[in-house]
Amino acid sequence: MSNANTQLASDRIMTRKEVIAVTGRCAASLWRDCNAGRFPKPRQVGPKRIGFLESEVRSWMENLPVATKQDPSPTGVENGGKGGL
Repeated sequence: MSNANTQLASDRIMTRKEVIAVTGRCAASLWRDCNAGRFPKPRQVGPKRIGFLESEVRSWMENLPVATKQDPSPTGVENGGKGGL
């Protein structure tokens, strides 16, 4: 069995809900990035059913850039969102 056949034999199809749960992305961001070529495109599984190859989703996740520094204020607003004068 060739390497490509081995990968296909061990790959599985993920549903949209599974991809959203694993990646933490919302459905709108997922589709926007698919259409822009920034996320793996889904495969047609049936007449009204699509799925994503798990290996492609995992590869996308592994290739995300590593965060270097986090903003100490998650919202970017100081003083708890209360304006100060």
